[in-house]
Amino acid sequence: MSFDKNWEKLVYKQSLQINQYPFDWIVSSTFNQIKRFNKKKVLELGCGTGNNLRFFKDLNFKEIIGVDGSKTAIKLAKKNIKSKKIKLIQNDFSKINFKSNYFDLIVDRGSITHNPKKEINQIFDKLYKFLKKDGLFFSTIFSSRHYGNFIKIKNKSFKDEINSKEGLTSSFFNQREIKKQFSKFKIISLQLEEKKSLIPHNRKNSAWWLIISKK
Repeated sequence: MSFDKNWEKLVYKQSLQINQYPFDWIVSSTFNQIKRFNKKKVLELGCGTGNNLRFFKDLNFKEIIGVDGSKTAIKLAKKNIKSKKIKLIQNDFSKINFKSNYFDLIVDRGSITHNPKKEINQIFDKLYKFLKKDGLFFSTIFSSRHYGNFIKIKNKSFKDEINSKEGLTSSFFNQREIKKQFSKFKIISLQLEEKKSLIPHNRKNSAWWLIISKK
C-alpha cells in the first residue's frame, strides 16, 4: 500500500485543491456531536493544507493531528497554521501508528476513498483500533453513482480535473458495500449527497456517502 504520488505531482505541486475553509459537513457534524467528545483528541487523514485542522483548533480540541502523504501539502499546512497545538505528519495511511483507544474523533474528508478497496479495508482496521470506545469516525466516500465511476480505467479517475493522462486512484461504493465496510462500527448517520448541474448542464453529477459512525 502506498500514497498515490500523483496527489503530490499533479495536485498540490500544481496549486490545486488548496482549501482555505473547513468543509461544511465536518463543521455541522462536529457541532451536532460535540457533547460526545471528552478530552477531544482528533486525527484527520488527508488533512491537505490544514483547513479542517484550524477549525478544530478554534474549538479548543486538546490534541490535533493531521496526516497527509503529500510533502507540499504538509509544508503549506505548516505555513498556514503556525500552531504548536497541531501536529502534522507526512506519511502513507498504511504506515501511521498510534495508541489503541486514543482518539475521540477521526476525520476522513474524501481521502481514504482514493485508495484501492482492498487497502481501504486495512485502513479501516487501523482506525477502529485508534478510536476510543464510543469514539466517532466522520467519513466521506465516493458513491458508485459518482460520475468518476463511469470514466475510470484501472481504478484511475479524474484525468480531466488534474489535466493528466494518469488520473488518481479512486474507489466507488454502493450502499451494500458501505454497510459492509463499516461493519465493525455502528453507523449513526448515513446520507447520500448528489449534485447535478442544470445550468450550465453537464453530465458530471457528483455523489458522495456522508457517514458518521462510532466504535
